[in-house]
Order: sequence, then structure tokens, then C-alpha cells
Amino acid sequence: MKKLTVILTLLLAAMVTAQGQIRFSSDFESGAIGEVVHLDSATFVMMQEDTVSLHSFVVKGAYDPKNPIDTTLPPSPRWFYFQMTGVKDKLVYLNFEDTDPLRPLYSYDNVTWERFAPCEAAFRKVSKRFEQDTVYLAYYQPYTFSYLEKRLQEWGSHDWVKIDSIGHSFENRPIWMMHVTDESVPAEGKKRVWLHARQHPSESPASWLTDGFISALVADTPEGAALRKQIDAYIIPQTNPDGVAHGLSRCNITGVNQEINFARSADSTVVEVQYIKDMIEKLNGEGIFDVALNIHSQVANHASYWLHRAKGTSKDFLRRELVLADLTASLNDYICPEDMQFSNIAARYPEGWFWNLAGEKTLAVTFETSYTCYSKNFNGPWLDSLNLRDFGERLLMATAESMALSVPDRTIVLPPAKVSGKFEAVSLDELTYMGDVAWKAIKPNGKVKYSAEYLEAGEYEVYMYISAPNDEKQCKGERGWKLIGKHTQKESGVLKYNHKVNQKGGVAGALLLIKTK
Repeated sequence: MKKLTVILTLLLAAMVTAQGQIRFSSDFESGAIGEVVHLDSATFVMMQEDTVSLHSFVVKGAYDPKNPIDTTLPPSPRWFYFQMTGVKDKLVYLNFEDTDPLRPLYSYDNVTWERFAPCEAAFRKVSKRFEQDTVYLAYYQPYTFSYLEKRLQEWGSHDWVKIDSIGHSFENRPIWMMHVTDESVPAEGKKRVWLHARQHPSESPASWLTDGFISALVADTPEGAALRKQIDAYIIPQTNPDGVAHGLSRCNITGVNQEINFARSADSTVVEVQYIKDMIEKLNGEGIFDVALNIHSQVANHASYWLHRAKGTSKDFLRRELVLADLTASLNDYICPEDMQFSNIAARYPEGWFWNLAGEKTLAVTFETSYTCYSKNFNGPWLDSLNLRDFGERLLMATAESMALSVPDRTIVLPPAKVSGKFEAVSLDELTYMGDVAWKAIKPNGKVKYSAEYLEAGEYEVYMYISAPNDEKQCKGERGWKLIGKHTQKESGVLKYNHKVNQKGGVAGALLLIKTK
């Protein structure tokens, strides 16, 4: 019995020592971790000359501060971002409580991040034999306030970018706003675009997508230059800098969820939201925004818009929302029309506040990236920072297309204002369409003649916007850009293109001509 007691004592001492060798820390920017509970340690012989120690932990979420305004709203513990040291060649099991990762990410240098492989991660569980002594784990690849300021320096090096603070957060961090446009072109006639992101600090994919949107807009490329001549853009990349810096999940440092703070009285409106509202009102007085994008991320394994039903807005507002959603999903591997979500407009959200400010003149919508992949069936690509940047570029192009803006090698041609007697205008109560009109055939074999003042000589693929029901209950099926043919422009100059509608009920909508050579 004495011998057994000694053995047990030695084993217990070994477990305590092994557990002590693995340390957890979140004492850095955007870091977050709750309580860590050591469950067990053991040693296994995997094969000859390969002995591995196994260590099992429960990792609890770090809860946000309590909300002093919306007191019934429970604090969120979703975001985690922490460092483990002493893990080289050890098999570490992590069981997450409160938070809900599916396949989180890890990094050995806090710069290059990888997802855990499917065999290493399941819902709320991670198991991996690490190759280096120090490793970082995060719900998603962090996009910190410091990294934003580095990117702002890069973007701000361009003459067409102006960066200034609209005010300061509760902890005195600047709330940076970018103004991007070609000032050699008069502001009158340009489309005005507003974008803000990171109301919820844990939603770092929103920042990576916004990064791609901004990078494409400010780029010294023919496409970027063309867009800046047509767009006046105002962008706040991080509306909640304190929450991002402290690694919170859904609130600012005072515990308030900024996303639902827009309809509060002055004494219940946090400073960050008040500065945003003041700036929008100021800019809106100079010219009403055409589009306002509110960028978020969601746990659902697909990206989507939150679109507002016609009840509470208007049929035309719904049509334009659906067109933007259709175009965002077109020519895009990361989102599909069936995944759009709908809600009634509410004043406490930014979109409801925009509605009260400008009505249907401003197309204000929330866009949600995913933390995982784009398909409900997990058949699509898993989103990382690189393809989220690509996604952001596509969001920029879709936004431009929805406003009928062309760029080199991608020309939008709207339907003519008048056509022959074989067509009637598409009813707003029936179908979506781009621009002011689309034409539905009331007899077969009618022709719609398209024209544009200028098209560069070359070979083009011709896409048509496919109309679909202007109804939130039927946001599925074939919609958005569809390849319908090819066009050869022999000489640069006026475009003339005829489209034949063979069947009664067929619709001739807007065209997108993409140059292939």
C-alpha cells in the first residue's frame, strides 16, 4: 500500500508540473480569455522513441461588461484570442465553454494564421500536437486597432485619400474616417457611399472584408481611378476602437452594444455613436448618401445581407436591396442568393436611423460575412483574410454596378427608355430590375436595341441582369448576372447591341459587358 501511495504521489506531482509548464495569457492588444481549468495530464508512447504528453483544459469565455442601458441584454463571451507557451511536442486538448468556435485559427508568430484542420477541431473543441513552444489561438484572425492604423498610413499615402478623426472614443482613441474620391472631378453628380464596420469588436472578418473594399477603391489602378471619378466615399473602418483594443465581443468598453444605440436619447447615446450620427447628418446635408453599408460578421456559416421588408420601407427600396444582393452574389464564390436574410426596419439600428433621416433615398443595409464558409452545406471555401479581401473587392464592384457605374473593361448598359410595341415596362410589384426600367415581352421574338456612347474595341462577354420576384419570400433561383452571349466591338466608339426576346414574358434588363481581349 505504501508503494502504491508513493507512485500516486509521483504521478500527481508530474501532472502538476506538466500543467504548470503550459501557460495561458491574453495580456496583449485584443486579447481575451476567461478562466482556464486544467482537467488532466498523461504521457503516451506513440511509437518507438516517440513519447508525447497529453494535456486537457477547459477554456471559458471572457464576458463583456454588463450593459448599463439595455440591462436585459446578456453580456457576450464569444471572442477569444490568447497565447499558450510550453506546448512544443505536446498534445493539447481544449474544450471551450460559453463561446462557440467551429474551426478556430492558430499562429506560431502572431502574424501568419491557419485554421485547425478538420481532424483537429470540432464544435467547441480543439486537439493538436504543436510544433513550436509558443502558439496563439483566436476565434478568427485578429484585425487590431494598431493594424488598422498601419493600414491607414498606407492608404493615406495616396493623394485621393483624406483621413481624419471624427471624434474620440470613451478611452480617447480616435475614430478614424476616410474620405476617398478624385477631387479633380466635381462632387456634383457623383454617387455618395457610406461604409462603417466593427460595431461589434469580435467580428474581425468584417474588417478583413472592409480592408479589401478600401484597398480596391484606393488602388492606383484603372478600375480604382474610374470609381473615384464617380464615387464620393466616406468610410469608418472601426467604429468601436475601445472594444477592439480590449478584445470585447459585442459592446464598447462601457458595456453598450453600439449597434442598437442609434435611437436612444442624448443622455443614453454613447460617444462613439453620437459622433457617427453627427458626421452622417453633416455629410447628408451636403448631399444625401446613395448607399450606406454596415459591415458585420455572423456565426451562420454563410455570408448574407440583412434586407428590410417592403412593409415599413417601400417596394422600390426592396427592389434596390434585392438588386444589390443579386449583384453581390453574381460572379462570386463566397455568397449565394438563397442565404439572404430579412427583417423589419427598426430605428434602433443604423439602417432604421438612416431611414428616418433620408427615407428610401439612401439604400442602407447590413452585410454579414461568415467566420467559416459561404455554404450551408460546407461545400464552399472557408473564409480567410485573403479571400475576404477578394470578397470585399467584389462587394465594391457590386455596389458600383448597382448604381450603374462602369469601369475599364466592365461596362454597364441600361435598357433604353423606350422600345417597340412588343414590350411593356416591368411592374415594380412584380419583378426586380436595374436602373429605371426593364422590358417584358408581351409578344414573342421582339428586339430591344441597346446603345452606349462609347465602348473600346475588343471582344466582350455579355451578361444580362436576370429579373426575379420583388419579394423577400422568393429570394432564390436564377437572378443577377447571366452570360447571354458575346459581342465584338470592331472600332472604339458607339455601342449598338440588339437582344432578341424569344418568348412571351421574357425580360430584357441591364447589360454588363466584360472585355476578354
